[in-house]
Amino acid sequence: RKAVNEVCAVFNSMHFIPCTACHYCTAGCPQKILIPDLFACMNTKKIHNYWNAGFYYDNVYTKENGKASDCIQCGKCEKVCPQHLEIRKLLVDVANEFEKKKEDDQ
Repeated sequence: RKAVNEVCAVFNSMHFIPCTACHYCTAGCPQKILIPDLFACMNTKKIHNYWNAGFYYDNVYTKENGKASDCIQCGKCEKVCPQHLEIRKLLVDVANEFEKKKEDDQ
């Protein structure tokens, strides 16, 4: 039990997004954002400092689907999220992490 609590404390300190990838949120998204996949990119980058997470964000998950910044803040995703995540706020964080550098380069 102690080990589990210590692992949870480490994940919480890293601001891990506790998405279970159920995809309930994606079904009603008018922007076709693959929310759980974008959250996975964010978690991978934060937890493992994975330098290639941006490649997956740009070339796999958002190539034919919406980017985090495409969110229109309708809230449909949050109404069906069994984890009660603040998805709209988290998508802003994801956009800041993966899209801000491109804007700065222009």
